[in-house]
Amino acid sequence: MRSRRLRLPVAALWWRERFRNRQQVAAETQLGGWKSWIPGHVFWTWFAGAALIAAGVAMIVRVKARLAATLLGAMLLIWVLILHIPRAMADPYSGVGGEWTSVFEALAASGVAFILGQTLAERSNQSR
Repeated sequence: MRSRRLRLPVAALWWRERFRNRQQVAAETQLGGWKSWIPGHVFWTWFAGAALIAAGVAMIVRVKARLAATLLGAMLLIWVLILHIPRAMADPYSGVGGEWTSVFEALAASGVAFILGQTLAERSNQSR
């Protein structure tokens, strides 16, 4: 049971690769539909990477875990709306539906984060 509880937080930490390769990610987002209407591609890459790492750590150590999971779910849902759906609509057949797969993967991860946000107990609540 414990290993299931750690899957999303560990996945959030695993996404740190996006954080470490920020220049590449910023270039990808510029090519992938963020061109002119979202400024500061490198800043948002850093911010998203830091948020993913912070959410993963908070859920693992159970400090503000519910808040972290809820904010992670919101961030992933925003990604679905402003990044994945426009990219999928612009080129629905790229990679044999690869963009639509990304839409549903991010949507599923968002849903899991929201569920965790409702089910995770904080450290202080467990000791009672």
